[in-house]
Amino acid sequence: MSTQMKVAAMLVPVILLFCTTVIISAFVFHDHHHCKVFAVVLHFLLCSLWMIYGLLSHDMFLASPNIAATPLGLLQLIVYCIYRKKGIMEEPSK
Repeated sequence: MSTQMKVAAMLVPVILLFCTTVIISAFVFHDHHHCKVFAVVLHFLLCSLWMIYGLLSHDMFLASPNIAATPLGLLQLIVYCIYRKKGIMEEPSK
């Protein structure tokens, strides 16, 4: 298989996945809340997958930013789950 075919075989699924994500985000989630949750969960999953891939392939250039991003994404999900039901508090008028 030629190099161009290998690149095309890798590029086409990535473009399809990106387009699918955009379509789901734009047409399925009609409110900002669900769209934001979808983006945060997707970010966490992608960081985790890239971190695992980088560690398994011994590529620290790929794994190192995701080693930091994965726990931060998990922390973001935890904080969201804790504070999602609390409403916005307004300051009392003086």
